[in-house]
Amino acid sequence: MRDQKRDGNERPIMDALSATGCSIDQLPGGNGRPDLLVGDPVTGLGILMEVKQPDKAKLNPLQKKYHTACKARIHLVTSPEVALEVLTHYRRKYT
Repeated sequence: MRDQKRDGNERPIMDALSATGCSIDQLPGGNGRPDLLVGDPVTGLGILMEVKQPDKAKLNPLQKKYHTACKARIHLVTSPEVALEVLTHYRRKYT
């Protein structure tokens, strides 16, 4: 089994979220699963994020199938700024 290919912008996104106190789990790839599970200590929520390069921000067929079947919301993020906007949305809504 080969290692999952990660987008080059994933590390800066993880660093930005970690700087706000969040925990970050890189989820194992395959079957269309999202890339990150973000644990927010402020709201107590787990937030799923799919990381994509800005110029390739489309889901592949397996991801579309998984995202449709998943009962949780999965956010498509392309930059640290977008990831922080998602986090801010939940913090405003749940605190």
